[in-house]
Amino acid sequence: MIEVKSISKTYGKHRAVNSASFTVDQGEVVGLLGPNGAGKTTTLNMITGVLVPDNGDIIIDGRSMKSVTSAMKKNIGYLAEDNPLYSNLLVSESLRLAADLKGMTTSQYFAQESKVIEATNIKEIYNQPIESLSKGFRQRVGLAQALLGDPKILILDEPTDGLDPNQRQEIRNLIGTLSKDHTILLSSHILQEVEAICQKVVIMNRGQVVAQGNLNEIAQQPTSQITIECKLEGDNKSEIVSTIQNRFSVEVTSKDSLIIRTTPDKENDLFKMLAEKTSVQAYLTELHKQTTNLEEAFRMLTKES
Repeated sequence: MIEVKSISKTYGKHRAVNSASFTVDQGEVVGLLGPNGAGKTTTLNMITGVLVPDNGDIIIDGRSMKSVTSAMKKNIGYLAEDNPLYSNLLVSESLRLAADLKGMTTSQYFAQESKVIEATNIKEIYNQPIESLSKGFRQRVGLAQALLGDPKILILDEPTDGLDPNQRQEIRNLIGTLSKDHTILLSSHILQEVEAICQKVVIMNRGQVVAQGNLNEIAQQPTSQITIECKLEGDNKSEIVSTIQNRFSVEVTSKDSLIIRTTPDKENDLFKMLAEKTSVQAYLTELHKQTTNLEEAFRMLTKES
């Protein structure tokens, strides 16, 4: 549904996005991650047609954004990071305004009104002014606006930013429900949120895509970290520890226990060394492997920031 092909965007001397490429397949919920200033919002603005890339192309449902039309934009529902709403309008007026801006006729609006209200659970506040709403309900109204016109794609920029834990969970549940009928690309700085609702992750750093894939694939990046905890017994324990320390990061936590840290590309070398060194005069009594989670992988992939 979305194919981003080597797009770049420069503001003056600052390159906000640098040859970024990734895909979002139909029906997927994909999380766009990155530290502040990584280029996430600029990328989303180019996908929605708000900004034009300096280089590269974006393919939406098989059509290039270089020849973007209003019909193409109708396939995209967008919830911006700051969720701009007119505080003096009622919720009902705000939705009708969004429908008018999208070019919907009165009959088209009324045909979708009940469906959108039900999908975002805003019936109880439908006739209240925007200024009286909590941040959580404002986000729901923004999502309702994005859903008008029944777009195939939803682009959500920090949809749970500023919400309390209960409100975040409500929006997560809502996104999970919407994913049954929509392809969703969302940005977030809350990694647990992405782990909970996304099938795939794209990580940006300094304007570039540094990793993409499902959570297991992200954890197996060459720069990811694997932690091996083991216990040794035998006469030549100290000799084995000394040999391993020459090639790997080793922490001796007690007389018999070690914590060894390595990367996926060197994991087999470590196990081979342990097997060889513990075959004579020493042996392993315990061995535990801890793989990198999304938070650790994210930190390692963006640590220079």
